[in-house]
Amino acid sequence: QPQTATRKLSIKISANVPLALTIANQSVPDGRAGTSYQYTLRVANNGAITWKHESGVLPGGIAFDPETATLVGRPNETGTFSFRISATGALLAKDQMDYLLTVE
Repeated sequence: QPQTATRKLSIKISANVPLALTIANQSVPDGRAGTSYQYTLRVANNGAITWKHESGVLPGGIAFDPETATLVGRPNETGTFSFRISATGALLAKDQMDYLLTVE
């Protein structure tokens, strides 16, 4: 015959992972056409972050590098450009920010 035993089991899961994620940069600096531009975005929390250019248009000559969270290049057109960047961290915590980049 099968036998059964009852035992009390307690499991505690703890992680050093923030549940909230906040992009620290509220704005990006203006640029000048024909001049090198580089600006790195950051989050207020540590940990592995996946960055993405969600929507909008970057100035010609400027690209967003999701590996380094950096806007980089040499803008070749003037105007004000609107775009959205998102950051996703552990446990799918996510933040996104809308930016305006003015190139003179």
